[in-house]
Amino acid sequence: MQGTEVSMYDKLKDEWVHAGGSEDYVIGELLWRAISSQILRGMRTLETGTGLSTMLFSEEWVHHTALENSREWHATLTETGVQNIPSVEVHLSELQQGESGQWYKWRPNNGIKYDLILIDGPTGNIGRDGILDVLDVLAHKDTIIFLDDTNRDAEKMLAKKIASARGPSVSYYKASLSDGREYAQIGE
Repeated sequence: MQGTEVSMYDKLKDEWVHAGGSEDYVIGELLWRAISSQILRGMRTLETGTGLSTMLFSEEWVHHTALENSREWHATLTETGVQNIPSVEVHLSELQQGESGQWYKWRPNNGIKYDLILIDGPTGNIGRDGILDVLDVLAHKDTIIFLDDTNRDAEKMLAKKIASARGPSVSYYKASLSDGREYAQIGE
């Protein structure tokens, strides 16, 4: 039957909600489409803040690392079983204060750098400027960075700071058709 096929996004969103995840704080479908259009098989991907996005990354042929500072979000993600997929690493990480702000204590082994980074954490009102202190540790010169929630002033300013530090310009897009959320893409 034509038109009845459920998208991978919708299928995994239902699984996320069934596991106890919030429908209000999921990655927007338009943002996910933009990310998935940049993914190549074998890429190393990193996301900060876990949830539906972690489940979506797990369906791609990538080596994925997800960082979470919230025990509640981490526990909900554990209910999905995504941490049992060999190509997915999920780390519950405390935050530490850096020069630019708080950021995850976790660091990659052996100088691993990521091809694509999604910044959608830390959770709460902590802020995300701490990424500025570790960006050179996590990213190489061609890393594509997506920053969610740039409809908020702090994230919009952070996107500009990242673009300024890395050279390429920043572009803003709608993250979802159902609300006013935006995201930024830095790099191509």
